[in-house]
Amino acid sequence: MTTPVHKTMDFLLTAAPAISRGTHGLAPSSALTISLEAEISALSKHPVFGKVQSVGALRIFMEHHVFAVWDFMSLLKALQAQLAPAYWPWQPRTHPQLVRLVNEFVLAEESDALPAQMGGLCIHASHFEIYLEAMREVGADTSRVDRFIGLLNWRGVRHALENASVPLPAREFVSDTFEILRSRRLVAVAAAFCYGRERIIPMMFRSLLDKLSIGVEAAPLLHYYLRRHTDVDATYHGPAAQALVTTLCGEDTLRLEEASVAARLALTSRRRFLDGIESAIARDEHKLPFLRN
Repeated sequence: MTTPVHKTMDFLLTAAPAISRGTHGLAPSSALTISLEAEISALSKHPVFGKVQSVGALRIFMEHHVFAVWDFMSLLKALQAQLAPAYWPWQPRTHPQLVRLVNEFVLAEESDALPAQMGGLCIHASHFEIYLEAMREVGADTSRVDRFIGLLNWRGVRHALENASVPLPAREFVSDTFEILRSRRLVAVAAAFCYGRERIIPMMFRSLLDKLSIGVEAAPLLHYYLRRHTDVDATYHGPAAQALVTTLCGEDTLRLEEASVAARLALTSRRRFLDGIESAIARDEHKLPFLRN
């Protein structure tokens, strides 16, 4: 039986560049990165980041984006489940350096240390929990994501997406992510994680911070969250995710093609997601309250 993810990946594979031979003598994985640079750069400059100029627009953005924050953790935990599975009796892994890498990702994303001035939270919290607190700080509605989380263990992701009033752009984005996850293909998941998340997130958040009209005094947790990712992802997590893909693919032609397909699928999904958020802000623009710095 051909699943949606197989259809999408097969289609994209026919359009993927011939990256397996490298570009101008570069290593194949470097050629893959270069082939995606224009698309990543365009996404980091998406017009939606310039539309978040009021507290109302910020609320709409966060009420959509919180689902991307959640499904990032699902991508990461899927990587951990394959590279550093938690079962016993324990067995040594093929790539201990990748075990260390993915466990360090999880440590930072699932139980990050908070600065002392961030009162009201525990000393450690996941980035998803920090984002939820940032939403409450600016008065964004968390009821839909709260209901989504509540439904997950009861009927699964698909049912939760359909019955928690999840905004359509977020529902489609999460569905795209889970098409890749359900394939259980390690290289595809790693490529989606690297190029669809760790490589693009610091650039997107830097663009949002540069254009955001809502100051740190009005939204300190949000500014902390955004700056934390622009710093950590750009200096460590982005290069580490790239090393993960490089190690998994090596110079294997089929794996490199699979990584290219998954990366482009993730970036295309991200573009549709941002387009949808921009449209949602535009629809309600006339009634959004402005917030002064």
